[in-house]
Amino acid sequence: MERLLNSHNIWESAIVIIGAALLAFFRKRLYWLLINLKGRLSFKIEFEDERSKILGLKNHDIFRTIERVRIITSKHRFYHGDGFDVTKSAMFSDFMGFKLDAISRHFSILISKAAYAEDMEELKGLCFDAVTVATKNYLNKTKIHFLEAGISNKDADYVIDLFERWRLETITSVQNRINSVFSSKYHSNKYENLLAVLELISMAIDLIPKDGIGAFNSFNGKFKNIKYNK
Repeated sequence: MERLLNSHNIWESAIVIIGAALLAFFRKRLYWLLINLKGRLSFKIEFEDERSKILGLKNHDIFRTIERVRIITSKHRFYHGDGFDVTKSAMFSDFMGFKLDAISRHFSILISKAAYAEDMEELKGLCFDAVTVATKNYLNKTKIHFLEAGISNKDADYVIDLFERWRLETITSVQNRINSVFSSKYHSNKYENLLAVLELISMAIDLIPKDGIGAFNSFNGKFKNIKYNK
């Protein structure tokens, strides 16, 4: 009996010794494993926090700016020598409506996609895509609408091209500033970069009435005798 107890104690001692040896051998690896897990957990928490902040930009002032500009442009009236220019006023209101709709839609999409962007380069590409796709979208919708309203293909292109020439300086400045935002060291994460871009676009939206009214004023009564079937 005593021999069995001694044998049992020997096995316990052996297990303890082996366990201690294994723990000593793997201690450093275990330490770095725990540090790595802690780092990953911390990164995940920070990533989720930034994602939540980016999605919160769906409440950014850019969307209120869009609606404010929509009111301004929808109420603007043009006049020629004979009085109120019904056609130009209606075309302007529709044009601005399509433009503002496209900006609102595609920048809302941008915010949703930005929350899952892998890095700054992808986010930058998404920002430029939003500008490009929004522009193509409202130009296509405007032309189709003008044609359906009785404006000739030539005149529809004339209106669209003239407006785009008036907006060229603003759009070029916005694109240059987006590049500057992403090359700057003042913005440390995706949220701050996207916030800066939305501020830039808000400024450009504020200039839409000025550019649009200037472009349409330059028509000089070109469409006053055209029937516009809005």
